[in-house]
Parts: sequence; C-alpha cells; structure tokens
Amino acid sequence: MEQSFKILPSQPNEDMAFKLATDIVFWMDTWQGSLKTPRNLFFNLKNCGYKDDDIPQWLKDELEMQQLDNVPSKATRAVIIYKAMYYAFQTDRRLQSGVLVNAGALNLAINSLNRGTPVQQEIAAELLKTAKQVE
Repeated sequence: MEQSFKILPSQPNEDMAFKLATDIVFWMDTWQGSLKTPRNLFFNLKNCGYKDDDIPQWLKDELEMQQLDNVPSKATRAVIIYKAMYYAFQTDRRLQSGVLVNAGALNLAINSLNRGTPVQQEIAAELLKTAKQVE
C-alpha cells in the first residue's frame, strides 16, 4: 500500500482538538465498559448537535464503527481521535493557510529534498509548498 504524507502541526491546536475529537473523547469518558459502542457514540454526537450529514463519512465507514453494538478496540479509538483532528485540519481553511516553520526546519527540508530518500523528498516538497518562515 502506497502512503501519502501531509504536513500537520506537531502539536494539535485548539481548532483541531476542540471539535469532533473532543466529542469522541467525551463519548469514551461518558460510557463505561460494554456501553462504549458506536451506537452510543453516534447518539452522543447527535446530542452534541451533530446532524447525520455533520458526522464525517470516514467515521461511519471505519470497520469497527459499523458494528454498532460492539466496543471498538483501543487502537480504533486512538485512530478515530487522530482522524478527527486531521479532519478538522483538512476542512478548516484557516489551519491550512501555511505551515509556520523556523529557518532550521526549512534548511533541513531543502537538504532532504536534494539528498533524502524518496519519502523524505516527498515530505520536504509538501512542506516547502506551504511553509512560511518564522524566527
């Protein structure tokens, strides 16, 4: 399987974390044991004001989330939190206005672009497309 890369902030900011990701964590904290099911997640999301169209298709398509009455694995729960933050980044234009990096990171990206492995070159090219230098 070929992987693609996208430059994301190294730490999630409030715009990424305080949306769907927080509502998923709320579901994990609210329901205990065998009640921590996708059915209850979707119930919680609707109680948080989400309409059916507001719930991302990727969440509905996640294999373990389709088994509505089974508790998803810890790995799946971690993945959907990560995907929720990525989804927030992907859908919010303010977050995509350019990745801020320092001069050292820009130099590293340029060196990787020239001499790195193909994966490093792909990541460096993506960074250099959107990067804005900061002090």
